Amino acid sequence: MLPSIISVTKPRHDWQLYASCIILEVKVSYDITPSQASVFIAYMDLQELGLNKNKKNKNLEVPRKNVKLVSLLPGKGMLRYHRALVMIAAGNLEAVVRTLSGDSTLRMNELQSSEVQHILKLPGDNSIMKLLGWCDTVPNYLICEYLSGGTLSDHLTEEFSPQKVHQYGNTKQKRFQVAEKGNAEHLPKYALQVARGLKFLTKHRITSANQKDMFRIVNKLTSPEVDNTLPKYDVAENLANRFVDFFQQKVNSLQHAYPDYGTGNTPMEQCKSKSVFTAFKEVSEQDVLEVINSSPVTSCFLDPLPTFVFKECISDLLPVITKIVNLSLTSGQLPCSLKQAVIIPHIKKPKLDANNLANYRPISNLPYLSKLIERIVCKQFQDYLSNNDLYARMQSAYRANYSTETAQLYVQNSLLCALDERKDALLVLLDFSSAFDTINHQTLLTRLHERYGVDGIPLYWMKSYLANRTQCVIVDQNLSKDVTLATGVPQGSVLGPLLYTLYVAPLHDLIISANMQTVIYADDIQLFTSFHPDHCSDAIQKIQNCIADVKSWAISNNLFINDSKTEILHATSQFKSTTIKSISVKIDQTTITPSTHVKSLGVVLDPHLSMKQQVNAVCKSSYNAVRKISRIRKFLTKDITTKLFVNPGLRSKKVLLDAAGRCKLYDFVSMENAKEWTKLFWNENVPFQWMSPEFLFLETISPAGDVWSFGVLLWEIFSYGSEPYKGQNRSDVEKSLREKRQLPMPDNCPGAIWQVMITCREPAVEERLKIDDVTYKLAAMCHEDKVSVLGKNKF
Repeated sequence: MLPSIISVTKPRHDWQLYASCIILEVKVSYDITPSQASVFIAYMDLQELGLNKNKKNKNLEVPRKNVKLVSLLPGKGMLRYHRALVMIAAGNLEAVVRTLSGDSTLRMNELQSSEVQHILKLPGDNSIMKLLGWCDTVPNYLICEYLSGGTLSDHLTEEFSPQKVHQYGNTKQKRFQVAEKGNAEHLPKYALQVARGLKFLTKHRITSANQKDMFRIVNKLTSPEVDNTLPKYDVAENLANRFVDFFQQKVNSLQHAYPDYGTGNTPMEQCKSKSVFTAFKEVSEQDVLEVINSSPVTSCFLDPLPTFVFKECISDLLPVITKIVNLSLTSGQLPCSLKQAVIIPHIKKPKLDANNLANYRPISNLPYLSKLIERIVCKQFQDYLSNNDLYARMQSAYRANYSTETAQLYVQNSLLCALDERKDALLVLLDFSSAFDTINHQTLLTRLHERYGVDGIPLYWMKSYLANRTQCVIVDQNLSKDVTLATGVPQGSVLGPLLYTLYVAPLHDLIISANMQTVIYADDIQLFTSFHPDHCSDAIQKIQNCIADVKSWAISNNLFINDSKTEILHATSQFKSTTIKSISVKIDQTTITPSTHVKSLGVVLDPHLSMKQQVNAVCKSSYNAVRKISRIRKFLTKDITTKLFVNPGLRSKKVLLDAAGRCKLYDFVSMENAKEWTKLFWNENVPFQWMSPEFLFLETISPAGDVWSFGVLLWEIFSYGSEPYKGQNRSDVEKSLREKRQLPMPDNCPGAIWQVMITCREPAVEERLKIDDVTYKLAAMCHEDKVSVLGKNKF
């Protein structure tokens, strides 16, 4: 028998528990004994759940470890209850079970299916269990689709991938295989599966509204999915522990290599801020909503529910989220539950040895709510820095109207000006080892206070943000042990890169005081100087002294320069009759000679600044892009094709081409013209028998056109692979469409299926069925005809 709610009290006094969930203290009554349970309902408003909050608190104290499993009860709002139930399942069910059981080591695979069902059991109704084909783990995507009101699965088998759904000619072999069975019962089932494939493609239609989504979808369609490379392992948890130990030992080894690190010897710290930042502004619900809408839809393993589900329910959750944000801003505290990072190891380059842990970069994945609060704090802090002109003059990262292109333009312009004055120039690109991971927290807080005027609540908030951070590594859904971070800021955070930028700002003053020029973009630091060829040795000595000062400052601030990865470029005119020989710069025991080319903020520079290698690199990547686009050209509009081709590389940094390299501009022009090649796919390979009237007459692509094409495909299925409009050319087909002539009804085709074909091929777009309606009707027919649905795809 299910328990009944006796009383519900307010959440506990510790408001930080709001950060990951709302906790209700619920007293429940069983047939045998009463017990107390903490029921986790992710961000849901209590009143909307229909729970009674007016009863007095008469909870019976029972140790939490005795609370093994808890079944939830709905109040008067059954729909809200279902919604909360699904949110729990769509989030981190394992964390919920661990909390309810009081066992932090409990794993999902240790639970019996009946126990999981008991946790999420619907009162008097097991339909959701049957609907999901319940198992020991919760298939998140099924639950999320159930929550959104859609079908439970639009996922395709390999033979019905999105690329193949539209390649109608390539599906004939499969259709003939169906026809050879001679069993008409298979045809509705097959039509339903193809309809689901079309629905998938319609949901992921390529549009120009969101360029990031557009490029993501195109890459998914044209490039094979590659799993994240990992070392060989037998037990995933053991590998995760190896990673987390390695990342921690790497930072520790750097610090032990320099016994005088972190001494606070920062001679350039005389700079005092005349402005102060003593309070955050409270934000409104509209402010929070704008940040949420502009944020990427990414989720963390620690999130209680996927971000896209969170956004779908934002109208219900927004008041609670706004309160959480404002409590953090006004109290100067960041909840501990938001300071845990899940590290995903990413190999630095695909060709590196996958079994060498040193070839992996730790990428932090943080809870969505943590990054939401960080975005709001970061916006207010950036406004303060900009309004008071507190950025270093040549700092280009994380400030408005500055970018890698403006930084590189300044570098190249300075070098070209030196060459115009018949001088040479030396450009040094410094490389820091694990820069984000070695930041000294106390030094950073001192710098924020003294150099940038951060005080009061904001300073307390920054201290809370940095203190007691933990991280673990995830491998194949298995988490490593947690380790505490004594230094550094998370690389995947929103605020971390800005704090690093402010941390290294004194370097700008140090380099300028050495009569050198510099550009700083996050952890990319470049310094350069020009000199007359006759004074080459003096220039080299000046650079060596400057680098020595930078290294000394870095060590005192817990940062470490990787001498072996530091690069130097000697820029000189190609028209000089004499050249300087044997240039080398010595850094401690390492001797560095100028490179034949360097990559500066994504731009390849050569000693003569001709940009030839940069143009060649862009052209190479552009030709690769053309080959990819050609595979799906017939499904793209001209506008989208142009954006896909031009945006990635051609326009970027094109301003850097100077008059001396003007002859190479033709390469870019020819590449921009290369997109005309793909028109062959537009005009010659169009399967006009399947195309809608609006496509053939107006070259318009839309979901309604997909439904028309599916109607033709449906006719083929029930014609056992017959060719539509056989023997007719495009003109004949267009004439039939203008006269609104339908294809003949296939023999033995059920009347209901024929009606679907006709409504899919209505000449008027607004009268055609939606793809959701098509799948619904076909699914209903399959059930009525007692044709089982393939796999677990159920409606």
